[in-house]
Amino acid sequence: MEEVESLCANREGELRRRLDNATIATSQAVLERTRLANEKIRLQCELRRKENSTH
Repeated sequence: MEEVESLCANREGELRRRLDNATIATSQAVLERTRLANEKIRLQCELRRKENSTH
């Protein structure tokens, strides 16, 4: 019985680590998406400023 509990505890720990890694990866992807969206907005604003200054 103790062996089964130990195996279950080890498996739970492994699953928690995998979940943590997936959570971190998701957070990093969201952060990168936000960074890219901000860069896109910045470039669009810069382009509009250049277009307006030529008119």
